[in-house]
Amino acid sequence: MLYYAYEFQRQLAKPVRLWANALEQVYSSPYNPLADTWFGKSVAASAEIVARLTQNYGKPALRPEDDAGRQRDRRGQRRDPAAQAVLPAAALPSRHARGAIPRCWWWRR
Repeated sequence: MLYYAYEFQRQLAKPVRLWANALEQVYSSPYNPLADTWFGKSVAASAEIVARLTQNYGKPALRPEDDAGRQRDRRGQRRDPAAQAVLPAAALPSRHARGAIPRCWWWRR
């Protein structure tokens, strides 16, 4: 049932994507006098966002070597969740010491 809803959504988004692509091409064309204005650039950027949101993306390839309970961090390097140490909250420095909250002359503890 969920797959039918997904396919229905893709079919409904197809004309929206086609209109967004056409609108983006019109407002980013060098022959359009509005292309260099703030309005033209805003319309072209908005249309590009709508086109990318409604675009159909394929499923990523499954890599069985990564399914051994390991995860990847933001840089793509493998990390083992069992090897990470968990620190209690009292052992962490305060937010002021880390610079997360800037000190001001009117800020008092």
